Amino acid sequence: MSKTRLYLITPSTFNLNKFAGSLTEALEGGDVASVQLRMKESNDEDIIEAAKVLMPICHAKDVAFIINDNADIAKIVGADGVHIGQEDPTLEEVRSIIGVNKVIGVTCKDSKHISMTAGEQGADYVAFGAFSRLKQNLWQRLLTQKYFSGGKIFLKYPVLPLAA
Repeated sequence: MSKTRLYLITPSTFNLNKFAGSLTEALEGGDVASVQLRMKESNDEDIIEAAKVLMPICHAKDVAFIINDNADIAKIVGADGVHIGQEDPTLEEVRSIIGVNKVIGVTCKDSKHISMTAGEQGADYVAFGAFSRLKQNLWQRLLTQKYFSGGKIFLKYPVLPLAA
């Protein structure tokens, strides 16, 4: 079984200068595989500005930098990949924008079917959730639906439980 690593997700809004310092400290604290820039309520210019500041911090620590939802911005800034949800362009459309050597992750909420379809279509990882104390029953459903069996996931690609 592969080594478990952290996948960090930024807050939706933050002070860029302060957050850059916090991100630098966070990356010193453990084995981080990826950071997702998730500024859902921000305009493209602010996302691009944040990516230009945060991506070099990630790359200096050999951490992949992922843009949430927007393949065009990921291509513009040279991000390592894109994370998409069910309301975003299709995996095929995103792949045509960012290219074959970039990472694409797909949020599957609590759907085994969506996760299997995403994997078949070429997703590099799938994410379930978001989980929070208010949604503990979702996590329990995933466990009881045999998403995990004997500590092993039924899928053959990385799986992320998203916490809120």
